[in-house]
Amino acid sequence: MTDRGARWPLRRAFTTLLCGGLVGLCPMLAPSAAALPPPPTQGPVNPNAAPPIDEPDSLPVLVRGLRHAEAVERRYAARNLGREAALAARITENSVPGSDRNIEARLILQELDRLVTEPCLAAFDHDEVRRGCARVFAAVEATHALPTLEAALEDELGLFTRRAVKHAVEALHALNVEDSK
Repeated sequence: MTDRGARWPLRRAFTTLLCGGLVGLCPMLAPSAAALPPPPTQGPVNPNAAPPIDEPDSLPVLVRGLRHAEAVERRYAARNLGREAALAARITENSVPGSDRNIEARLILQELDRLVTEPCLAAFDHDEVRRGCARVFAAVEATHALPTLEAALEDELGLFTRRAVKHAVEALHALNVEDSK
């Protein structure tokens, strides 16, 4: 026993497949397909309904992932945030200033700076977030993270993490030199 709403798409698909989409070619099925009402539409909005679920890779979800209890979730969030930041920085550097693409990339970097730098600083004591957060700090030019990065550089053992942290420290030192001139 199926309801009328579930039967309608099945009948419509069957008629389309059998008749090739033309109702005139199949007079036996045409009246039944034509007699069906249009598919049901969404009813009125329920004020007591649950809020919509965030996308799995949206910025708020990834920021919450930095505070997750499991290391795997923290690593996933930091890695994706680092990728977003590096991509936006690369687009900003390589696109025409004032173009739509450049403006969108700058807006993404501003959002990352506003939403991500503080949670990254708070979670930087975890080894699994250091590489991704270092990429974020370098991309958004967060010079206030420089002492934290330098301290991590002294006790970091992983090759790739050390390279990412060292790159971020060098990029932020270069910014400080430019600002002082």
